[in-house]
Amino acid sequence: MTVGPNIHGGLHAFVFVDHSEVRISELVENLFEYREGSPRVHWAGSVVGDYKAFVHVWDDDPEDLGGLEDFVDGTLWDLGAHCQKALELKVAAGKGTKHATPDVLALIGIKTEHGQAMQVMEELEKIDEAAGGEWLQGASLVTGHLDILLQLNADSIAGATERILDPRVAGLRGVAWTSTAVADGRRGPFAELHGP
Repeated sequence: MTVGPNIHGGLHAFVFVDHSEVRISELVENLFEYREGSPRVHWAGSVVGDYKAFVHVWDDDPEDLGGLEDFVDGTLWDLGAHCQKALELKVAAGKGTKHATPDVLALIGIKTEHGQAMQVMEELEKIDEAAGGEWLQGASLVTGHLDILLQLNADSIAGATERILDPRVAGLRGVAWTSTAVADGRRGPFAELHGP
C-alpha cells in the first residue's frame, strides 16, 4: 500500500466554487494571475456538476494552514469564488488530484461509510495497480463534505462518460454516495501550464 503524502510536497487544498459574483470564465481568468508564489492557484477551471468551478490551491509550506485559509477565504473570496473547501490529507499511489493533465476529466467526490475511507483508498490503488498504473489520474483523501476526491481522465467526453460509469467505480465497497463533475482541462488559461 502506498497511500501517503503527496509526492509534490507542501499543502494542497481543493476549492469547490458553488457561487460566483462574476462569470465563471472571468473568475478563472482572474485566478490565473495567482499561479505563482505561495499560496498559489495551481489549476482552476469550470465544471459541469454540483458546483460551478474547481480550484486547486498549493502552499509550499506544509505547515501554513493559516496562510492557505487566508488565501482561499480572503483573496479567492474577493475575486468572487464563494465555495466549500477541502484539505488534502493523503494520496493514493503518489498521485494527488489535479496536478496536471489538460484532458477531459471526471472529478468524483466520494463520501464513504463511517471508518471506510482508507479501505476505499486502498481499493483504488489496487484497481490502478491491476491496470498498470494507467487507470487512476489522482485520488486524494480530504477533509470536509467529502472523504475522497478521485480524478479519472479521458481524451473525450465519451471517454470520460465511460470512466464515470466504469463498474470498478460503481462497485467500490464502503461508498455511501458519490458526486461527479466533468471539466474540459484543455480549455482556459491553465491548460498551457499543465501538459501531459
